Amino acid sequence: MLVMAMYIVVTYLVRDVDPYFVLAVSLIIGLFSGYDDQIGDTLALSRAIVFYPFYLFGRCLRLNIETIDAVSRRPAAKATSFLLIAGWVFICFIKLRYAYALRPFFTGRNPFSASKIGVEGVWVRLLCYVITGFVVAAFILFMPEKRVPVISGVGTRTLQVYVLHLPVRNAVTSMIQVKAFLNTSGMETFHRVLYFLVPCAVALFLSSKLFNAPIDYYRKKWLYEEATQQNMS
Repeated sequence: MLVMAMYIVVTYLVRDVDPYFVLAVSLIIGLFSGYDDQIGDTLALSRAIVFYPFYLFGRCLRLNIETIDAVSRRPAAKATSFLLIAGWVFICFIKLRYAYALRPFFTGRNPFSASKIGVEGVWVRLLCYVITGFVVAAFILFMPEKRVPVISGVGTRTLQVYVLHLPVRNAVTSMIQVKAFLNTSGMETFHRVLYFLVPCAVALFLSSKLFNAPIDYYRKKWLYEEATQQNMS
């Protein structure tokens, strides 16, 4: 949430600057910030810098929603998106060691000096940016135009899941030794499937309208203020 607050404040401060210029600058800063050993995980500063381009990318998509909608309707776009998603899933589950080697860069937590790659880190981070950008774009284009029961409703309330999931996770992990649970002799497969399904169930529960009221109030307030500013400009 601290990072989200940073993004909202910074984006508000540069609201009058061309968003594509801000996106380009944020990408350059994100790429080269890894050379500064002072930028670490304190106050989530490193993650805030590294992932800010994706926050801006989402805002830029809103400016081109009609074009994106038209492209996503093309069968070729659907097929290409499916192949990209399937390829990344294959790497993550079947060829995990290749994806895991990039894990320090995907987390955005560490300077380049913390890895074995060192000075070449900017190229590895660029690769991670490209991979993430393509996978995100693939998911956006692959999504169906029509509402999907349950899933579409959950998708409109991800912010409340994001806000509330951490205390739930902390409560569960304080009661269960996760590594021991996953490696229980004779129950490994069942426990691993359960470990995947429980977070899905928690996400569905936290996305219910029961938790929607306070988040929805501020979201509508922000959208109203943003629309008012755009009408005045």
